[in-house]
Amino acid sequence: MLKIDGFYTAKKINQMKPKLTSILFGVLAIAAVIAIDQPAFGQEAVQVYNSTAGINCPITGCVEGGTYLLPTSVGTFNIPYTIQGGTIQNMQILGQQTTLAITINTSSNGSLSVSIPRALIDAKALPPVTTGPNSTSTTKVNPAEMPDQSFIVQDGGQNVQFTEVKNINTRTLGISFHKGDTTIDVVGTVSISSIPLQQTLSSAVAAVVVATDKSSYAIGDTIVVSGQVQAVVPGTPLTVQILDSNTNLIQIVQVNVSPSGTFTESFLASGPSWKTGGTYIVKVQYGLPNVTAQTTFMFNALGNTINAVFPVQIPSSSQTTNVYYTISGGSINGISINPSSISMLVSLKTITDGSVTLQIPRTLIDAKTSSGQDGSFIILIDGAQVQPQNESANGDYRTLIIQFLQGDQDIEIIGTQLVSSTIPPQQIPPTISMSVSTDKSSYNAGDLVTISAYLQNAPDDQTVAILVTDPSGNVISSRTLPYSPSSNTLQVGLPQSAPSGTYKVTVTSSVSGSTKMASTLFTVTSLPSPASQVTIFSVQPTNQQGVPIPSFAKGTTEYARVILSSSSGQSALITVNLVDADSTSLGVGTVQTTLGTGQSEMIVSFYIPSDAASGTAHIYADAYSDWPSNGGTPLGGESSSVVTIG
Repeated sequence: MLKIDGFYTAKKINQMKPKLTSILFGVLAIAAVIAIDQPAFGQEAVQVYNSTAGINCPITGCVEGGTYLLPTSVGTFNIPYTIQGGTIQNMQILGQQTTLAITINTSSNGSLSVSIPRALIDAKALPPVTTGPNSTSTTKVNPAEMPDQSFIVQDGGQNVQFTEVKNINTRTLGISFHKGDTTIDVVGTVSISSIPLQQTLSSAVAAVVVATDKSSYAIGDTIVVSGQVQAVVPGTPLTVQILDSNTNLIQIVQVNVSPSGTFTESFLASGPSWKTGGTYIVKVQYGLPNVTAQTTFMFNALGNTINAVFPVQIPSSSQTTNVYYTISGGSINGISINPSSISMLVSLKTITDGSVTLQIPRTLIDAKTSSGQDGSFIILIDGAQVQPQNESANGDYRTLIIQFLQGDQDIEIIGTQLVSSTIPPQQIPPTISMSVSTDKSSYNAGDLVTISAYLQNAPDDQTVAILVTDPSGNVISSRTLPYSPSSNTLQVGLPQSAPSGTYKVTVTSSVSGSTKMASTLFTVTSLPSPASQVTIFSVQPTNQQGVPIPSFAKGTTEYARVILSSSSGQSALITVNLVDADSTSLGVGTVQTTLGTGQSEMIVSFYIPSDAASGTAHIYADAYSDWPSNGGTPLGGESSSVVTIG
């Protein structure tokens, strides 16, 4: 089956299923914002694609899609269209500014889909103008608050039938024409001058889309943001905001919009604000505060991972031994041995929070107990004691994984023996040290975190302060507890709304007049937001004007109206399936578009073959995030109705 920008050609459908002689969808092409070249202001038609370029197509005509730039007194309106069997020559507003006149050049019988902004022209059921002392005037009526009525569409001055899909911002018409036709007029009742300026601007720019050049980035990458507005208001800049995974604003700029409605801006993901990984939001706003759009991308705050080796000078020797390491979030400036403190010093340059894995040869430095078993290294970051995230060992190496924060500079790893001088453990004076750990390294929002604090070689009757902070430095728990080796844990419940990112646990205690401190890190993943839902209120058999009817006639074009509501703005695929009394599908109409928040409706048309089964047929309407074959999932329940085919 051939799909062209949201609609199917009847020719290919006939080849697929002889019984289904033709299907005319109510939306030949849903209004789509397409990346286009930037033409000069006032250029008439901007051709975006030709699906059969270079191919002779004398029967059904070639398919052309584009965006027509129509200047008005309040700005330039972008009018997306798709035409098969001809080309667009001109568009203009005629009469009392309520008629959109479209000039076409046809090469064959064909069809036109055009998305008309409601702020340009609309068809509304306006109250009549009366005169007299008790009369009211339509000039006091807000047209946007009045009910919709049908446009009048004329081809060469004759009224013709059409199909329609509409939402709060646009009305998309599907119109058939014959070879030789030259003009199509869409006649409404409301013009730009009928709508208050504030409302006109709001509707004119309501269709704003934004995207990034990639779906994920790392620290140091360049992020390219681009998009398009439906109508350009001269002199009005577009505001671009970037929010991190905790919805903190980290960057905001204003960019110019081209006459064709396109915009582009680049951002460098670098600096102290770019320190939290997770899902970032790009939000754009144009013209009025409520005219916004947004997209998301994944951000890796740790940046690129470095795998390298550093040759370390052996004390009192001209030889070196290699320390293999892996680091993310920074780099290693140097590694050296301090014989006086029996320690290895690691100098860091950090650009964000991160971690380093060190494979330490036992022949360079080691930590042993008095019985000769492996002991624990004492690890200090800028003088504060920390626990390694992970530790492993074999006969040749001790491997440590150590987390650090942006701005940390030095890691000191204290052992008990060096390659050139082994110091018996009993000769090392007892050191009072402190450490802290959590039962896991990562949690989900709503989980329970178990924190364990340790004081080594400390006198009895000590107290320990425990502080837990979120990625923004906000305190989520602060406790002071009596310490004993058998009672050294604290459980902290994470709220369901806990933001994603890296959390820090800091413990302190005053021992014999000396302050001991240690810290550790853990990560939290926020719970996903509930999926936006689409509620299909009804799917009804109707006539072309949307009035419900009880039956369809064979050999005619019939219609079905779908009324639905979306809990938020989202991309959606709407399918409408007509199945006759023999359970034979007479066609599936599809609409793949972006739904606005609130209610929308659409009318889909079907041709009923003369050999369709008589009796009760069923119409099924469904909403998906995308085609199931592409991983799409249902956005809500199915709606159905029955109709008699006679």
